[in-house]
Amino acid sequence: MIVVEAFEEYKLLEMISIRILDKFSNERKVSLVLTVITFILSMFVTNDVALITFVPLALIIAKRLI
Repeated sequence: MIVVEAFEEYKLLEMISIRILDKFSNERKVSLVLTVITFILSMFVTNDVALITFVPLALIIAKRLI
């Protein structure tokens, strides 16, 4: 959780969200990318860590889409 907070402080999650939104045109592709990235990360770390990392990213993307 400290690492995720550091990512948010350095605006790393916002940079990732901007890249995802620029690269993928519609909401379906964005949700598929988030799902696949979470799936791949959860193979290397526990599911909890993957979700703790990508829930803030999904929230940032949702705020930008509105």
